[in-house]
Amino acid sequence: MSEIIEKGKELAFLLRHDKEYDFPSDGWRTIEDLVANHGFTEEMIETIVETNNKKRFEYNDDKTCVRARQGHSINVDVDLEEVVPTESLYHGTSTKVVDSILKEGINKNHK
Repeated sequence: MSEIIEKGKELAFLLRHDKEYDFPSDGWRTIEDLVANHGFTEEMIETIVETNNKKRFEYNDDKTCVRARQGHSINVDVDLEEVVPTESLYHGTSTKVVDSILKEGINKNHK
């Protein structure tokens, strides 16, 4: 796997699940922290943010911070617009958890 893919996975973890980092309520993490403490370069972060086909990440206005747009296990508010879902929703999953999902709903314990 390429270095960018591996670092993209690491960035996703650091922005969505890192319980050691003191995130502000809106979920931003400084580029300075990622460069100084996690082996990223500014160029690497920019490549990951700009080339992610699912648009998982975004910069703040002056590009000094980055955050994940969704999928957090930590408590942050990324100010997503609330929408009314369509009548039918689809969720891709493995067959081994279908019964559990139908019984309990979708939750982070399904693996």
